[in-house]
Amino acid sequence: MENPQDSVKPIRFIKILLLLKTINFTGVMKITYCSSLTAERIRQCAKEEFLAKGYQKANLRDIAKKARVTTGALYRHFKNKEDLFYVVVKEVYENTILLLKSTDETTDIRERMKENTFEKGLKRMRPFLDFIYRNMDEFKLLLLQAEGSGKEDFMERLVDVYTECNMDFIMRAYEAKIAKIMPGKLSVHCLTNGFLTAVFEVVIHDISREDSEKYFEDIGSFQFYGWNGLLGIEI
Repeated sequence: MENPQDSVKPIRFIKILLLLKTINFTGVMKITYCSSLTAERIRQCAKEEFLAKGYQKANLRDIAKKARVTTGALYRHFKNKEDLFYVVVKEVYENTILLLKSTDETTDIRERMKENTFEKGLKRMRPFLDFIYRNMDEFKLLLLQAEGSGKEDFMERLVDVYTECNMDFIMRAYEAKIAKIMPGKLSVHCLTNGFLTAVFEVVIHDISREDSEKYFEDIGSFQFYGWNGLLGIEI
């Protein structure tokens, strides 16, 4: 009759081998599960590394060590440092552009101009402000720590996208004879750049959410009266 203890031994031996495979020669336990949980842990550790050191100085070995995985396991999830950085900022990068493009081009310009008030303009800005504060770390990465990465042109990309949106609005307002003056694209580009630079000061200078309220009211006022004056729109 087979001794039950004899069947247990092989199982224990296999468990010991699996455990040994997770320990490198330095005696440090490495977690090497190929799973979405591992990828997320690497992503979180990478985010901390990029925030602390910036893209250029961040080290994949250090990220792997913090995530308790081998560098080989890290490369199974991410192609390289560029790929890992983009995974960390991708959602915010893409959604910021979508937010700036969200102007409804099918809306009749005269209907839109009925809402041309300072209060409604400020109300339209608020979701963007909320989005920035919900994703402050990612905005810091894109605006302050992306040098050397493929996303270091984030601000330029936003300015180009929003300039096109503004030019479309101005053209339609001018063609509908609502705007009396048609500024050049260079002027619109520079003013758009100034607006977005002002908006992202809350990120660069760690302005609190509470303090940002008055700050955004001032920006909104400057934008509202400035643009209407530049375009010759009566308010």
